[in-house]
Amino acid sequence: TAANTANGIITNCFSYNNAGTGIEGGGSGRMTISNNESYSNTSRGIKLDVDDNCIISGNACYSNTSNGIETGNNADKNTISDNQCFSNAAGIVIGADRNIVTGNTALGNSGAQITDNGTNTQIGHNITI
Repeated sequence: TAANTANGIITNCFSYNNAGTGIEGGGSGRMTISNNESYSNTSRGIKLDVDDNCIISGNACYSNTSNGIETGNNADKNTISDNQCFSNAAGIVIGADRNIVTGNTALGNSGAQITDNGTNTQIGHNITI
């Protein structure tokens, strides 16, 4: 599990078969998580918990036992774009305030493809099947 990189970049990584989340922000904020594959983890593919102003872009999250991508209740003002989430329990789950979810593909997840439990979320131009 990659974590705790304030103002950092996690890119071009493979994170799989972890006992827990594949890639997790860890409270750092202002991170870029891009062009990674996170799959077959026993929890989420990518999770931001208390991370603000992050970019999650161009990732593939699949076959995770929980959500492909998730923002926790205190992960505000993040941009989740151009990701592919499939074959997870749910595709993309937003739990915080003022996040942007655009240009993603979420398909074949056993639960909802995109769930918005946050406030003031901007969702558009996603493909869900």
